[in-house]
Amino acid sequence: MTAGPVPSASVVIPVRDGAPVLHVQLAALAAQAGIEAAEVIVADNGSTDPTPDVAGKLGAELGLDLRVIDASGRRGAGPARNRGVAEARSDRLVFCDADDQVGPGWLAAHLRSLDRHELSIGATVDRGPGESDRHDDHTWPGSPTRWEPFVLVPGNNFAIRRPTFDQLGGFDERFLTGQDAELGFRADQAGTPWVFTPDARVLRTTRDGLRSRIRRSVQYGRGNATLAEVHPAFTPVGDWWGDLRRATLRLPLLVASPRHRDAWARRLAGSWGLRQGPWTEEDLR
Repeated sequence: MTAGPVPSASVVIPVRDGAPVLHVQLAALAAQAGIEAAEVIVADNGSTDPTPDVAGKLGAELGLDLRVIDASGRRGAGPARNRGVAEARSDRLVFCDADDQVGPGWLAAHLRSLDRHELSIGATVDRGPGESDRHDDHTWPGSPTRWEPFVLVPGNNFAIRRPTFDQLGGFDERFLTGQDAELGFRADQAGTPWVFTPDARVLRTTRDGLRSRIRRSVQYGRGNATLAEVHPAFTPVGDWWGDLRRATLRLPLLVASPRHRDAWARRLAGSWGLRQGPWTEEDLR
C-alpha cells in the first residue's frame, strides 16, 4: 500500500483485456468533481493485452492518482475487486467497471450517500452498440433492481464503507459471475443500511452480437446455480426443458421478431447455465 495523504475515496476498477475500451471510463472519471482528492485502482485480472501499460499511460495523461495492481491470482471480477480493496488507502470504496462510462457527478453523489449510509447503489442503464454516449439521452431507472428476497448490488456501480465491506467478508471468490448479487444477499441478511443514489449514474454498454450475449447468459445461469448452492434460501428462476417447450410454442413469433428471438435465446441460455450447475475450482483457475 502506497504511503501518503489518505484519499477521499478509492475507486476500484477490475479489468481483463480492457485496453481497447478503458480510455472512455478513465476520461469520465477524470472529469469527476473531487477526483483530484481520490485514488483510482485498476485491478488487472490477468490481461493478455497491454491493459496495464495503457491504464498507466492514460492515468498519467489524465492527471489521475492511478495505480495498476496485479490481480491475476484468481480469475474473476470478485477476486480482482477484493485485491483492489486490499490495496486501497481510503475507507470509502467506490466500484465501477472498465467498459462502462460513469456520468457527471457520479463520484460526488456516492460520497454524499456514504456520509449517511453504509451502502450506496447507483443507477445503471444499458446502452446498445452505437447508441449515444450522452447521459441525458437515456432514461434512468427509478429504483434499484430488486430480486427477491434481496436487493441486487451492481458490481459496476456502488459504494460502500470499508468497515462494512470487511464485516461482510468482501466478494465471495467462488463466483466467476454473480459475485455482486451474492454480496447483496449477504448485505440484506446482515441488515446493512443502504440507499439508492439515482444521481450516481452509469452507462453500461451491452455486448455486440447475439453469440456473446448468449455466452454471458450461460455464465449468469451458472452464477445463479452457485448462489443457490451457497444460499439455499435463494431460489433461481430457470427451467431448461420448460423454457425450451415454451420457446417452441412461440416459434412463429420468434421467427418474425428479432427482439423476442434475442430475449428468448438469452433466457434459454440462462436456463442452460443453471442446468450446468455451479462454478467449479477448475473454472476459476
